[in-house]
Amino acid sequence: MIFRKLRVQAFNRFKASFEIPLDLGGIVFVEGVNLDGQGTASSNGAGKSLAVIEAPLWCLFGKMARYGDRAVGDQVSHPLNGADVTIEMEHGGVPLVFRRTRAPKGKGTFEVTVPISKDVQRRADDVAEILGLDYRSFRAAVVVSGDDALASST
Repeated sequence: MIFRKLRVQAFNRFKASFEIPLDLGGIVFVEGVNLDGQGTASSNGAGKSLAVIEAPLWCLFGKMARYGDRAVGDQVSHPLNGADVTIEMEHGGVPLVFRRTRAPKGKGTFEVTVPISKDVQRRADDVAEILGLDYRSFRAAVVVSGDDALASST
């Protein structure tokens, strides 16, 4: 699994959107400035952990490390902008996009986008790669009973 990019449009106390490329290789440095520090340039309390740990955890699982194993709700939302975090990754050669959003107060959404080939012959292979099963294996797993007409026709 290769993490490609983290994009935060809104999350918790972040006022501005940002993007962190994660596929450059080597070490990724994240610098922050605490804007609440009354003019100091201190990076302490700037939200670095919130950005690189909590935002991805929430995007993928709906939870944050600082709240343990329970799902979080309004804690992730900026008071005006809500929460909107996207993670782009690649798994087994397949690009995946995970996006979780939440209104400032209220419901959220979670979506996973898996781009597949526009080439008709490659699509079945793409789906098989994503599922981990080809057509015949998936069919055998879904059609369990030999008593119905569908199962007996194969």
